[in-house]
Amino acid sequence: MNTKKNSTAYILWFACIFGVCGIQRFYLGRNLSGVIWLFTFGFLGVGQLIDLFLIPGMVDDRNLINRALSEDIKNDAIRQATLVIAGVQAAQSDRGMAVSTKLENAEQIIIEVLSHGSSLTFGRICAASGLQSDTVKKQLDNLVSLDIIRISNRHEDGVIIYTLQ
Repeated sequence: MNTKKNSTAYILWFACIFGVCGIQRFYLGRNLSGVIWLFTFGFLGVGQLIDLFLIPGMVDDRNLINRALSEDIKNDAIRQATLVIAGVQAAQSDRGMAVSTKLENAEQIIIEVLSHGSSLTFGRICAASGLQSDTVKKQLDNLVSLDIIRISNRHEDGVIIYTLQ
C-alpha cells in the first residue's frame, strides 16, 4: 500500500516559493485541482495558503482511499479462494430450485463459508457466498436466532463479525 505522508506533502507545498504551486495536490491524487493550482499559481496564493491547513485532511483522505482499494484487492482474492475451498460454485449452479430449497441452500452456503473463515464480516460473507445481501441478512438473522452463528464486534475497528458457534 502506498501510504502518503504529511511531511512529503508539506515539502511539495513549499515548492510554491519557486513558483510551482499545486504539486502537493498531484501527490495526493487531486489531479484536476493540481492543474488549476499550477496554472493559477494556487489561486494567486490564496488557495495555496488554505492548503497549508488542509494538507493533513487531504493526506488522511488519500490514505483511506488507498487502504480501501488495497482491501478490495485482498477481498477479491479472499472471495476467489473461499469460493474454491467452499465449493460454492456447485451450490450456485442449480438456480432452478424452489424458493424454500434456495433458502435452505443459502443457509448451507453461509455455514460452509463461515466454516472456512474464523470470523467474517457481512460484506465478506456476501462476497464469498455470491448471494444477494438481503438473502444473506435474512439467513444470518435466522442462524443467529437458532444459536448456530454468534455475532460480535471486532476489537480493532468495531466492525460486526459473524462466527460459527
